[in-house]
Amino acid sequence: MRLRSVIATSIFIALFWTALVADDKSQILAKAAQLFGAPLSREHAVFQFNTSYVLWFTFDTQGRLLGMTLQPISDEHSGLLNLKAPSEAARMSETEYSAAVQRLSELKDFGMLLESHGSVTSPGYIGSFNTDRFERAYVERILTDDAQAVRRLDVHLLQEAAGPSTQLSTINSIPVVCFGSEWYYLSPDEAKKVKIGVWQTLQAAGPNLYSGPCSRTTVLHDADGFIIENPPNETILLDDIHVRHMAGRVQLPGGDEPLEGVNVELRAEGTKTVLRVTTGPRGTFTVSGLPEGKYKFKVTKDGFKSLSGFVFLDHKAHAKGMSFELPVGT
Repeated sequence: MRLRSVIATSIFIALFWTALVADDKSQILAKAAQLFGAPLSREHAVFQFNTSYVLWFTFDTQGRLLGMTLQPISDEHSGLLNLKAPSEAARMSETEYSAAVQRLSELKDFGMLLESHGSVTSPGYIGSFNTDRFERAYVERILTDDAQAVRRLDVHLLQEAAGPSTQLSTINSIPVVCFGSEWYYLSPDEAKKVKIGVWQTLQAAGPNLYSGPCSRTTVLHDADGFIIENPPNETILLDDIHVRHMAGRVQLPGGDEPLEGVNVELRAEGTKTVLRVTTGPRGTFTVSGLPEGKYKFKVTKDGFKSLSGFVFLDHKAHAKGMSFELPVGT
């Protein structure tokens, strides 16, 4: 069966980001230049915030602003940015932190402060932290070793994230949702909408610094309602298939070894109902009683790549049924 194309999914889930208020990268960088002077590196969108800190921006592929990081100048930056690290470790008092947040909000309005940082969360990627929740942003305060001052801050702006969530939890009373293996902040109202394993669009901010376990607690489904294999792998798109009967066989490539327990899913064009059967010991499957027409299909099994495409059920078609070779995942 000829392959039309192969989609590599190196991450667990596709996140499609759309800014709440469209930001043009050039406009953000121009405003940053007015506030902080010429960029230290145009390629990396980084500016010198003051004598102790540099400001990094994160944009998506469309040039929309996703977040900002206010990070201490350190030896690791000296080669890239040609900066000399301060003699003393960088740290911000509460007053200095508030002033820094005020300056950053001039680049992107965070809205009102809704929930001030609470207790310290220890399992962060780069140390202990706590979080301020604003109307349109979440500001993570990475603390000094003695937790008496702010060492760094990360700003995560609320965006639209689409995909199936794997887990819902809480960090210091702030709801967080796991997309794949990364945690994202949610508002309490948005957290009430979460349906684990179901593809949906949520207002989220992140990924955040929380490094707690992010486990898959249920079967996940993609935007078509089809199963996402575990672990996620490549989806191979097949050429259109025309068959007389919605039946067939799934086997390993290059031989005649059948695959049992493979999910074969069908969805008639223009409908949302997914029909699902699994292959038996001989690798065979049958879906009977379907009307003629066009169906989208997906073939999945945990540990294997998945197959997807369209099948046309036509009682006058040349082929009686379908035959699939399902490659092992990588």
